[in-house]
Amino acid sequence: MSRLFVLLGMMFTLVTTFLIGCSTSTDKRIMVEIEQAMKEKNISYKEIIHTEIIKNGVLVFYIHREMLHTSLFKRQTGEVWTFISSGPSADLNPNKDLSLGVSVKPSIPLSILCGVISNPEIVKVIGVADTWKTEKTAKIVTTESGERIWFAFYEQPIEPIFDVIGLSKDEKVIYKEWNEIGRGQREWLLKHGFTTE
Repeated sequence: MSRLFVLLGMMFTLVTTFLIGCSTSTDKRIMVEIEQAMKEKNISYKEIIHTEIIKNGVLVFYIHREMLHTSLFKRQTGEVWTFISSGPSADLNPNKDLSLGVSVKPSIPLSILCGVISNPEIVKVIGVADTWKTEKTAKIVTTESGERIWFAFYEQPIEPIFDVIGLSKDEKVIYKEWNEIGRGQREWLLKHGFTTE
C-alpha cells in the first residue's frame, strides 16, 4: 500500500513539473509573439510591466516616456496576435494619490479605466460609470518593478462620465475624482454613508 502512495506521489510531482514548465514556456512564447506584434505596429516601449487576459485578448501594460500605456491584442487567424486598439494612458508617477486614464471603445465594445497608485494607503479603487450607476472594483497589481497599477473594465461602452474613488483598508475615502457632470460617485458615497462635501 505504501509503495502505491510513493508511486502516486512521484507521478503527481512529474505531472505537476511538466505542466508548470509548459505554462512558463507558453507564457514566454506568447510574450515574444506580442512583442513582435507591437514591433510590427511601431509601438515604442521601455518595458512591458503587466499583461491581462480580457475578452479573448490580452491587454498589455507598458511604460513609454514615463507614462503607463496600454494596448489590446487579440489572437486572430492561427497563432498570430493582432493589434486591436490602443487603450488608456496614465501618469506613471502621479503627484496626487493615483493617476487615471480612460478609454471607451464602442466598436469592441469595451471601456477601460486604469492608472498608477502612488499613495500606499489606497488599497481599493472603485470606478463608477454614470451611464448605468454601475460600480466596478478595480484590480490592483504590483508589478515586478514596484509600480502599483489598477484597472477596471466595462464590457460595453460607457459615457465619458465616470468617477473614481480610492479607499483605504478601513474604507476611508482617500481619493475622489469628481466629474463635473457625473453623479455616480456622489450617489455611491452617499449610499455607503460618506459625506460628499
